[in-house]
Amino acid sequence: MKGLLIKDFDTILKQLRIYLVLIAVMTFLPGFSMLTFAVVYVTMIPMTAIAYDERSKWDKLAAMMPYSAADVVLSKYVLGFLLVLGTGVFACFAQAVVGIFTHTALTGTFFTKLALVICFALVIESIELPVLIRFGVEKGRLLMILFMVLVGVGGATLIENITELLKSTEVRMAVPLAALGAAVVGALSALASIGLYKSKKE
Repeated sequence: MKGLLIKDFDTILKQLRIYLVLIAVMTFLPGFSMLTFAVVYVTMIPMTAIAYDERSKWDKLAAMMPYSAADVVLSKYVLGFLLVLGTGVFACFAQAVVGIFTHTALTGTFFTKLALVICFALVIESIELPVLIRFGVEKGRLLMILFMVLVGVGGATLIENITELLKSTEVRMAVPLAALGAAVVGALSALASIGLYKSKKE
C-alpha cells in the first residue's frame, strides 16, 4: 500500500499544486467557516486521484501487480484520511500564526469545533468513495455534484449551530462520539467499497 500512496501523492503534487495552495490559503483566513470549507474541500482530492487512475487506465496495470483489491481501495481511504488530518493540523498552525498578529489565542472551543469538522469530513469521504468506485468518476459526477450541494448545506448548518452547542459542557462528549461514528461509517464504507471493486473487476 505504501507504493500506492506514494503514487497518489506524487500525482497530487504534480497536478494539483494550485488546488493545494488554495486550500492552504483558506486556512489562514479569519473566521471558522473558511477553515471548515478547506477541511471539507480536501475530501475531493481522492476523487481526483481516482479520475487520474481511470484516465490513465492504471487499474488495468494494477491488476497485473501484486496488489489486492483491498490494497487498492484502502489506499484511497488512507489518502483521504491523511489529507483531512493534515489539513486540520495545518489549520491549527495557520490560525496560531494569525493569532500572533490579531493577539488572539487558540481556545479549547476551537479545537473541539475543528475535531467535529474533521469527523464530518471523514464521513463525507466515506460516502463518496463507494459511489465513485461503483459508478466511476464520469458516471458518478452528477451524483457527486448533488452530494456536494447537500454537504455544503449541511456544513453551513453545522457551522451555524456548533457554537451554540458547544456552550453546553455535555457536548464535549460529542468529539469522541463523532470520532467513533466516523470510524464505524468508514469501516462499513471500506468493506462495501472493496466488495464493489471486486465485483466491478470480475
